[in-house]
Amino acid sequence: MWQPSAPVKALKLPLPHLTLAAQCWGAEDKPLLLALHGWLDNSNSFAPLAEKLMNDYRILAIDWPGHGLSEHRPGRYPLHWIDYLYDLEQLLGCWAAWPVMRQSLCWGTRWEGLSPVLMPQRFLSVSISYC
Repeated sequence: MWQPSAPVKALKLPLPHLTLAAQCWGAEDKPLLLALHGWLDNSNSFAPLAEKLMNDYRILAIDWPGHGLSEHRPGRYPLHWIDYLYDLEQLLGCWAAWPVMRQSLCWGTRWEGLSPVLMPQRFLSVSISYC
């Protein structure tokens, strides 16, 4: 069984409407790789990959709202997939350096596949893995 060995930094990323939890691997002077998980998952899914890439990239793996250690949306807010595009736009606007590369998994590819089309200036490259 895989056991984590690389140092990881736990982060809280405040956005205007909620706070996302994240994990970050690698040096700040490396190109940023944004790792976006799928439905009912969390940022830990990227730990094995991050350990292999952290010498060449800075990997930021977030927990989407209501997943992992991130806040839930307020009240009885429905989970409309389009809202995750807004979350991603807010995240990039508040935190990320430009441009970023992105890796996404499973359910996350639904809206994350749209983000480079809607925000092309913010992405250097996109890699999508279907499960």
